[in-house]
Amino acid sequence: MSERNGRLGPQEQRFLREVAGSGMRIFRTEQAYPHFASKARARKALSRLESKGWLMRLERGLYLIVPLEAGPEGMWAENPLAIAHHLTPVGAVGYLPAMYHWGMTKQAPAEMLVQTLRRRFRPRVTILGVQYQFILLVDRKLFGVTTQTIDGLTFRITDREKTLVDACDRPDLCGGAQGLVDALLSSEELDWEKVDTYLDRMRSGAIYKRLGYLVDSLDLPIPDLQWRLDQWRRSLSEGVALLEPGRKPDGPIHTAWRVRVNAQVEVGEVAQWKSEAVTDLRQLTSLPMVTAVLEAVGLEEKQYGFHLRYGTYAPEGVKSEIKVEGLGLADFTKRIASWFTALGATELPIRVVDEGTGELTVHLLEEAPARLEEDHA
Repeated sequence: MSERNGRLGPQEQRFLREVAGSGMRIFRTEQAYPHFASKARARKALSRLESKGWLMRLERGLYLIVPLEAGPEGMWAENPLAIAHHLTPVGAVGYLPAMYHWGMTKQAPAEMLVQTLRRRFRPRVTILGVQYQFILLVDRKLFGVTTQTIDGLTFRITDREKTLVDACDRPDLCGGAQGLVDALLSSEELDWEKVDTYLDRMRSGAIYKRLGYLVDSLDLPIPDLQWRLDQWRRSLSEGVALLEPGRKPDGPIHTAWRVRVNAQVEVGEVAQWKSEAVTDLRQLTSLPMVTAVLEAVGLEEKQYGFHLRYGTYAPEGVKSEIKVEGLGLADFTKRIASWFTALGATELPIRVVDEGTGELTVHLLEEAPARLEEDHA
């Protein structure tokens, strides 16, 4: 940022006073023309004001008025949301910055992501220490935009529903699969009829796959949930989509939703990740505690106990592992959490893994509450 130097002439003073008085802090060259006798004089005046430290050129033809509070050294901060609006007047801030703005994630964005329909010569620019990345969209994907105001300046940003749909479309720009889960946890604040409309406008089968898989796995208060899941299944395209594009394409495939679960996501006490392969099914032990747990959540004997790892055969930090059929992740977790809470446990001594194969893997951790061991050992 340049320091202020040199005195302002009467015409320069009048121009800055008029522009600031109109509420403009960011303006384009053509907006300055009416304040001068000719376009040539306007351009020369803007150049002088920039050299004197009263204007900052953000890009060709776009200027920002340096505020008085910047001091003689020209040091200050401007809200990046407002700058983004002027860099792409027909675009919108989206993806992780939009999620952060709406409180859908606690992950602060490292750069400002701006949707645009026009290809830019430089897809990334840095202004006042903030990096702006411009994401080129096809026409049909730029919608669901709302105008907001911050620090007296307006800016365009995707609304909550479009932000969620964009996260399903580009998880790589929204904090990955975990960012998508974070967005879904704000489901009570979403208009799901609007989400359905936006999904239809995007015309992307991969979006339905990621959204359907995660919503089907989580316990979310979504209205008409089963009806929506059925509708989304009818919109699935052929092939398998990655849960998180950009990551290594490994991990199990959830056949019902045609998505490869190639990323770990966490929701409270529940974790989903790719489990190690069973190494030795002959290593069995008595299972009074495990049996009591599974009976408490309403499973029949035939639905558990057919795969078990114990001790050194289980993953590090895990006491034993058991496979469960016939119960979804959300339902199982809800039931078992209630059971442990009733016993007075403050922490659940389990992790539940959903590999998308139709069965759950229950890990009983090494540090189980003493009361549970006494009651069911």
